[in-house]
Amino acid sequence: MTGYDHLLFLLSLVLIASRYKDALKIVTAFTIAHSITLFLVATDRIQVSSHWVEALIPLTICYVAVENMFVQKAKWRWQLTTLFGLIHGMGFAGALAETELPKSNQTAYLITAD
Repeated sequence: MTGYDHLLFLLSLVLIASRYKDALKIVTAFTIAHSITLFLVATDRIQVSSHWVEALIPLTICYVAVENMFVQKAKWRWQLTTLFGLIHGMGFAGALAETELPKSNQTAYLITAD
């Protein structure tokens, strides 16, 4: 709810980045992908099963944790992060929908938050 879990996930994604450029690519890929699906789901342009999304989010977290133990370079992490950003954006859209804000307020929030 406070967003700390989101920041910790991003930290775990960039943990293996040895160069600033790699970390920037990872964070940017996650942010863009997250914003795309957040917007698409929150504005009903696409519909996803919340059950699948809520199951996939912890799997992405576990995958990154395990991968961090074995992978030493972040060269291709940004591509994986793009996929994970899409999944996490869908989850955030679902959480936003649960707040029961009117659709007009949700859209205004999306424009100012991103």
